Amino acid sequence: MASKFEDVQIGDQLEMPASRGAKIYFSSDRFDPDQVIQVGIVTDRWYDPVDAKEYVGVAILRKGGVYGKPTRKHTIRGLASNGWRPAQKDWIAWGKEKNAAVNGGKIIPLKGPRQ
Repeated sequence: MASKFEDVQIGDQLEMPASRGAKIYFSSDRFDPDQVIQVGIVTDRWYDPVDAKEYVGVAILRKGGVYGKPTRKHTIRGLASNGWRPAQKDWIAWGKEKNAAVNGGKIIPLKGPRQ
């Protein structure tokens, strides 16, 4: 059986659903297990000859659709076992569009307007 992430490439976007990465502190009637709580971008892929395993570096997407250096290291198989799944939409574009709407005054954040 082929791995879910066998063909993962640099630039691929990953989603972490709430069912795999959230601690539930509120009533279960509001809990959506498929809600995306974190988005990761594959930034590196390499083979480690000492471990004889292939790894990927994952950077977490931040506000505005930007990401930095990878903050997590996973084996290819470890992506799925740690709860990641392939992204259903382009989160980078979504983040940039949302940031532009906030800066343009079309969306007012819950914390209030930016000063």
